[in-house]
Amino acid sequence: MKSKIFHLKVIKIKSGCNFELSWENGKTIAAIVDYPQDLDQGYQDWKHAYINCYRDLRVIKIKKSGSIPSSKKDHAGFLREAEARFLSLFDRWLRDGELYEIREEIAKAATDSSSNRRYWVDIILTCNCPELTRLPWEAWEISTTTRTNLSGFGTIRIARVSNTIHAGISHDKIIPGIRRRARVLAILGDEKGLDFKEDRKALAHLSKLAEIKFIGWQPEKDSSTLKQEIVKEITNPRGWDILFFAGHSNETAFTGGELHIAPDASLGINEIKQSLQQGIANGLKFAIFNSCDGISIAESLIALGLPQVAVMAEPIHNQVAQVFIVQFLNSLAEYKDVHEALRDACAFLKDQQNLTYPSAYLIPTLFRHPQSVLFRLEPFGLGHSLRNWLPTKKEALWLSAWLTVSLIPPVQDLLLEFRLLLQAGYREVTQQVQWQANPSPVQSPVRLVQIDNKSLEQDNVKLVDGRYMDYGYLASILDKLVTSNARIIGFDYILDQDKQQPDNSKQLRQSITEAINRNTWLVWAAIEAEHPADYYGVSAQIANLNQTMEGDITTYDWYVELPSNKCDQSCPFSYLLVLSYCLRNQDSGTTQLAMGLPELQDSNQKFR
Repeated sequence: MKSKIFHLKVIKIKSGCNFELSWENGKTIAAIVDYPQDLDQGYQDWKHAYINCYRDLRVIKIKKSGSIPSSKKDHAGFLREAEARFLSLFDRWLRDGELYEIREEIAKAATDSSSNRRYWVDIILTCNCPELTRLPWEAWEISTTTRTNLSGFGTIRIARVSNTIHAGISHDKIIPGIRRRARVLAILGDEKGLDFKEDRKALAHLSKLAEIKFIGWQPEKDSSTLKQEIVKEITNPRGWDILFFAGHSNETAFTGGELHIAPDASLGINEIKQSLQQGIANGLKFAIFNSCDGISIAESLIALGLPQVAVMAEPIHNQVAQVFIVQFLNSLAEYKDVHEALRDACAFLKDQQNLTYPSAYLIPTLFRHPQSVLFRLEPFGLGHSLRNWLPTKKEALWLSAWLTVSLIPPVQDLLLEFRLLLQAGYREVTQQVQWQANPSPVQSPVRLVQIDNKSLEQDNVKLVDGRYMDYGYLASILDKLVTSNARIIGFDYILDQDKQQPDNSKQLRQSITEAINRNTWLVWAAIEAEHPADYYGVSAQIANLNQTMEGDITTYDWYVELPSNKCDQSCPFSYLLVLSYCLRNQDSGTTQLAMGLPELQDSNQKFR
């Protein structure tokens, strides 16, 4: 899914903040707004309520702050109240009129009417101080007075970026796509007060898509050996795609963040800086820290050149961390990118777990390198290639239904007719029809004798009762054709008026008998119908259908009717003429049977 990318810089200068939005081709919008002093207090109140609400956090030490007394009994209710007040202050600040153009530009990108597919509107956010970085930017509801509902196909999402990025990064290494089984290095840190059972189970869900290597503290392993083992695995020449950490962590002022890997040992990001750079050079694309206070960790890793890092911006409860990682990895296993997977997990916490874990959806956040492409697991292997050709469940249901319907004979005839129509059109366009492919005149075996008013006037013939053809006149035409040695003769005229002209009918019958004696095949016109009352055909007083044939003359202007597989009872008139010609010129019983007609054994064979 494609995305539109904006870069938003928010710089705090004394009591104000400078907002600068930039996007394609160097376009920029800048605005300066006052920074509300009560926003910091709102954050502190919310965080204090958050810490009081949750216990057993994935952190070693919590610094108490704020003015809210901890003796409040309904901690969850108090947290919801503090969250609502804090988000209201945050939203009011971002709705300042000076930021209207910035909000409008982003909202316009999310309602692009020229796009008919889903797309992302990515905002890559840079903040210059911890006070701004800690704000819940992901909860920013971007709208304007003219665009209160972002009903387009664009979905806005916000990722953060470190304020300082190493200038010597080789950006050609920041390529997330892989076409093989992913490799995951999972580091399980100090388990004091925690339970990694759900973390292990969630990672096991990726086992079919990724090779997972677990490493962590064991009672018999000393901390120095563990550190060396971690460094060795990070720099593994085979490389890793994902680095996963679960346990306790803290922010630090000078070491880039701290991971507690054992009860008596911690590991600073700066301590393993060179190892991490080597891991990035070997292909490390994404890291996730399912632990507390990870902002400084993420900023340090992004500064080193790691494409994306997911962390918890605040202390995280052990159970919340387990719920989050399950949802995150489930979405990742569906081949969603890491930002969409993080959004799915946060949405799950907000929509389905907010009563149990209030404010938890505000904690996870994603840092990304501004030049990186979001990482996702890619399908791989022969099995996936074959699955790409398999129908989806909905497609399979439709396919089964169509296959079942296609077994019905009338449907088969209908499908065959469409195919023949396409083939006929193709043959005509590509000039495969004989009269087009061979422009030289070809002597046709067909002679069309048309009886019109001019013919009747020349032969001084009058219509019987003003509308019926004189059967005596037809008899004379038949006699002349037989004398001319015509082998097959078809009359495209229904001969059912024998009672209106008995003498002429008798004369025509004599001519028919003479033609049959001279081995001439005759085909009469008829209008076939299922009900006898709707049938019109040659009268039995004129021709014997045991010695002659009768074909249906019902036609459509644009449609050629196909005969049924057994058309000895009812065949199209023109089809009988052509078939008779083929049979008369090929003395082969096999050909006759293949045509769907019985062999001619004697003159009494019924041919209708």
